Amino acid sequence: AMACLILIFALMKTGNSTFYEHGVMVTNENLTEQTEQLTALNANLYQTNADEGLSELKSESDQLVAHLDALKLELMAWAMKTDPLQIKQSDLYEMEKKHNMAIPYDLMLGNTGEPKTGKFSASELKDLFGHYRSTVLNHFPAELHSMMDDNLGLQTCGTFRNAHGEEQDWVHHQFEFVPVFTVITNLTKWQLEVRQMENQVLLSNISRPEASNPPS
Repeated sequence: AMACLILIFALMKTGNSTFYEHGVMVTNENLTEQTEQLTALNANLYQTNADEGLSELKSESDQLVAHLDALKLELMAWAMKTDPLQIKQSDLYEMEKKHNMAIPYDLMLGNTGEPKTGKFSASELKDLFGHYRSTVLNHFPAELHSMMDDNLGLQTCGTFRNAHGEEQDWVHHQFEFVPVFTVITNLTKWQLEVRQMENQVLLSNISRPEASNPPS
């Protein structure tokens, strides 16, 4: 299954064949199911963990997942030329413009020649990811931060090689010349990464001696 996901994500920058489209749709469904399962597991872990310091983590995790959901609906609304409130995520399968590459670019990067900022911009999303990564790292000892940083999800630093072998920053790699339904699947993947990072903190917190033997 993991090998299949790797293959699909390797193809997700370009292509609109029936095979490719079906593969991405299946990937999106699988990622959504995994995210829902991990969300439920994390909810149970919060209930068994008495650490009040975890309230900020829960709030930020929920807010970031909700933001990514809202961004999916906004992309679909642009493609379908309707109000996001009228969109259901199941509409992705019926959307005529799901292969459109201009919509993610215009929404996330802007088409004015100046880098777009503000709500639903790629710049905003990158900042949100950076802030969330910092929140997660702060739940671990400082001496572990450097080692953990390379292994956490939501990586946005450095450069990424595109299908033509060119180096790009994260913002352009994710949203330039990428079709709507691929971007939506990536957003779902990032939601799963949020829940995985949240889960790392919860499991680490529970495993600490003070969690097993709270002061009386």
